[in-house]
Amino acid sequence: MAGLLDLAVNVSALQLMVPGYVSSVEHVMSSTGTAPATVTLEVTESVFIQDSERALVVLHELKELGVMLALDDFGTGYSSLSYLKQFPVDIVKIDQVFIGDLTRDSTSRHIVSAVVSLAHSLGMEVVAEGVETVEQCAQVVALDCDFFQGFLTSRPLPSDVLSSFMSEAGVSGRDLRRPDVSAAG
Repeated sequence: MAGLLDLAVNVSALQLMVPGYVSSVEHVMSSTGTAPATVTLEVTESVFIQDSERALVVLHELKELGVMLALDDFGTGYSSLSYLKQFPVDIVKIDQVFIGDLTRDSTSRHIVSAVVSLAHSLGMEVVAEGVETVEQCAQVVALDCDFFQGFLTSRPLPSDVLSSFMSEAGVSGRDLRRPDVSAAG
């Protein structure tokens, strides 16, 4: 849906394991009028190393709230295909170390292609992280990544500049605290 602002939040393993984390997420969404479907919580594989049973419970509770879950920095660190099978992940974010080499390294292209194919066959979306050039963008599009992020789109922006950036991008005329309200309505 055009004009809808989605929010992605990095969540550390420590945060995720805090008792009451799920209810605090639910409270924040409720008090701000944020639709759960517009929220993606990004976790790295390290969350599964500490206490995979507890992580599984918490992630399932978060899914029951209606938020999306992303496996961030996939392909580095403690990567294991069992995480894709075991945990309720909606999105796989391919680490920028592979994206940065796409235009000059066939091995990176093969890895990205395989991860995209695997994720899609499991019903997951794929985000390419760290896209900085038009050439990299063309590669991730050709490899069928669903989305990309990186400096090609924008460098990090201070909050006072974000509003004008969003307006220029066509994300204006919405009450961002209530994504279901459009300018026409």
